[in-house]
Amino acid sequence: MTATYKIGGDGIPGMKIFYAYSHEMGVSGKGTEYCFTVFSKSSYLKIHLYSDDECKKATTIELDESFKRGSVFAVRVVGVELAGLKYLFEDENGIFCDPYTKKCFQREGVCGDEYVGIIVEDTTQDDYCPRPMIPANELVMYKIHVKGFTKDRFSKVKNKGTYRGVVEKIPYLVDLGINAIELMPAYEFYDNGIMKNYWGYAEGLYFTPKTAYCATKDCIAEFSEMVQELHKNNIDVYMEFFFPEKIMTSTIVQCLRYWHEFYHIDGFHVICDGDKAEQISGDFFLTDARLFRSNWNAREDRGNLVEYNDGFLEVARHMLKGDEDMLSKFLYAMRKNPAQGGVVNYIANNNGFTLNDVFSYDRKHNEENGEGNRDGVDYNLSWNCGVEGVTKKKKINELRNLLAQNAMVMLMTAQGIPLIYSGDEFLNSQNGNNNAYCQDNETGWVNWNQLNRNIKFHDFVKKMIAFRKAHGALHMTNEPYLMDYKYVGQPDVSYHSSKAWYPDLENYNRHVGILTCGIYNDEDEDVYVVFNMHWEPHELALPGIRGKYWEVYLSTGKMPANPESTDKCIEVDARTAVVLLCKKNS
Repeated sequence: MTATYKIGGDGIPGMKIFYAYSHEMGVSGKGTEYCFTVFSKSSYLKIHLYSDDECKKATTIELDESFKRGSVFAVRVVGVELAGLKYLFEDENGIFCDPYTKKCFQREGVCGDEYVGIIVEDTTQDDYCPRPMIPANELVMYKIHVKGFTKDRFSKVKNKGTYRGVVEKIPYLVDLGINAIELMPAYEFYDNGIMKNYWGYAEGLYFTPKTAYCATKDCIAEFSEMVQELHKNNIDVYMEFFFPEKIMTSTIVQCLRYWHEFYHIDGFHVICDGDKAEQISGDFFLTDARLFRSNWNAREDRGNLVEYNDGFLEVARHMLKGDEDMLSKFLYAMRKNPAQGGVVNYIANNNGFTLNDVFSYDRKHNEENGEGNRDGVDYNLSWNCGVEGVTKKKKINELRNLLAQNAMVMLMTAQGIPLIYSGDEFLNSQNGNNNAYCQDNETGWVNWNQLNRNIKFHDFVKKMIAFRKAHGALHMTNEPYLMDYKYVGQPDVSYHSSKAWYPDLENYNRHVGILTCGIYNDEDEDVYVVFNMHWEPHELALPGIRGKYWEVYLSTGKMPANPESTDKCIEVDARTAVVLLCKKNS
């Protein structure tokens, strides 16, 4: 089918125009045949094609309503090679960039729009490295801002603040024990026009990688290279996407399918309307992509849906401070592990204090954001340990370090998926700013100089990650039943106080022991984690298990001696976590 159209400007010899029938929005094609499909309620559409960066010399294709079905213009352009040309659309409302463009460049004020699309050929990556496909219960996640992760002058990478900078840090991630990273928005998001949008939780060009994070001019190749290299090192790659209410479900689905298929992204943290999220969760093309959200309603028989919210954070911070009446909630948070997909646990994230600042500030300090310190959450469940901010007082710094170690023991011995916010493994600080959304500077960037200063804490985190991986009973595929369903003489998980097999959950208590039986994961060793978050020492029972003996693996505070076979309890210092192993007698 052909229809009326006009070609303006210099024109392109050999160009022919036909009506196209395409469900894929944007520009697709290769060689000498391309389809342009765009939403517009206008009575006409113009396609401006440019061969230069200044966008001065244009070939304009003007389409009338004969190229329109519903509110979508669709046209097939054949006979010419278009790859590499810049393009913009124009209708009755003015000139605009294709919201589905797969590559773009930013030139403020050019052609009436800040962004200009670039036509790319449809390609497939047949030589891509297979996805790691790491089971949910084996994940150790690490969240990064692509730019902020390596932009700091102490990051020791050549390509600071870029996708290639992330690649340069892969050996560090592998050494730490990370096997999945979550990227904060890395698509071409818009600034909000008031404060700089550093984090990227905004509408944007959802089909193109953020060009500002490129070390080269080819964002497609560079982003692909990053994903490839992470996959080669057995690291899953997840991405965050923020979709405001006006973004249609069909656009969201097409976006996630594209990143999953073309870039081989393993999963998505989707921030959007709940009804849209539920529709996305049922998409047949995304059943092998892990989908993260604050809450899923439809979880039956969908093992790819993962819960991601602040529930664990809130309970853990209460417990770490020593707040009363927390034991029941804490024990539930430690065992929560839905079989339908899992749950992500974290004690710090980008939206709030860093782990270091949780124990260094009683209140937020967001004055530099320019909003009169009114932005950011007011209730942080934090504790400055006696002094607000940085201090040289040795006892306070020791207490802060102790609490941070306790936090990592909690995180790495809980059944859910642990997530570390980048830099928390060496106590990175944002100086009390709990909403660094506009801080594209040293405040928002990871300060790698802190790695040298806090190398002992880093090594402690690394040790806890390795311990978790070595003991699969700490991250089983299902939530513990708290029952002896294998008839081995003890439950899969049991709780203890000063009395063995008896959890004393009175509101005034702040100490408890969690015993995980290794047999339920075909392991010889049992893991017993004792938490005493009280400001006084307490004795906790050592459950008697026939044919086994106790060995202390680590302690965040004073290291207790290995229990003798006749010992029935262990004394745990104030605000201390102790990890013990119950081993078979030789």
